[in-house]
Amino acid sequence: MHDFNKLCFIGAGNMCEALLAGIISSKFFPVENIILSDIRKQRLKYLEEKYNVKTTMDNKEAVKVSDIIFFSVKPQNIATVLEEVGELLRSDQMVISIAVGIPTYFIESYMKEEVPVIRVMPNTPALFQSAISVLSKGKYANDKHLNFARELLSCVGDVDILPEKLQNAAAAINGCGPAYFFYFIESLVDAGISVGLNKDIAKKLAVQTMEGSVKMLKESDKSPTELRRMVTSPGGTTIAALEQFEKGAIRYHILKAIKAATNRAEELSKQLMK
Repeated sequence: MHDFNKLCFIGAGNMCEALLAGIISSKFFPVENIILSDIRKQRLKYLEEKYNVKTTMDNKEAVKVSDIIFFSVKPQNIATVLEEVGELLRSDQMVISIAVGIPTYFIESYMKEEVPVIRVMPNTPALFQSAISVLSKGKYANDKHLNFARELLSCVGDVDILPEKLQNAAAAINGCGPAYFFYFIESLVDAGISVGLNKDIAKKLAVQTMEGSVKMLKESDKSPTELRRMVTSPGGTTIAALEQFEKGAIRYHILKAIKAATNRAEELSKQLMK
């Protein structure tokens, strides 16, 4: 049993709902010990009716009655929220933030006390309890806080811990990554249609093939390179397709894309903290 008994979410968007569903399902917190705060009355009404959870439109009220304060707001809104509740936060509480690109020292700078802060980068598969979340601890957080955050985020998927300086790099893969895979599947479906398949079968073939391939990657002790070679016969159909990928320098463009996403996260951090 953990020492923190009451949890609030500041910001009740999709990621909040994903975590809420996972927490309730796992019984990590009793539902009566959770409160959601948001500026959207209709959104709160929806979540209150669906999950039987307490809600408020007063961030200060939520913070005062909670041990864990989960900032699930957009990064452009974090400063406004911190200006409102930062001075209320106590050293016996704990903050978890999923505001993309916002470092822990920025959050800590709004607080009077030495409040433990954990920075998290989850991803949208949290909606289906299949996330991979990356955690980093702030100046005043210790292993107890980190382990608690790991347990909490485990309600919606896997968790890894990284030094905070690598958060933006990780976000370029796990945070943005679902869009890359959706884009690739979208392209495969379009290509399948172009060679005569109907849309439904092209989608089914592409999605199930990806799902099966991921299963092989997770359960096999072979590297992605070894698994690719198992499918690639000399002079066959697979090598013919892969040669086109090589001609288009796809590996190079993936490298450039990840660097661009990492750099953009760093740029956004600087802009938001001016």
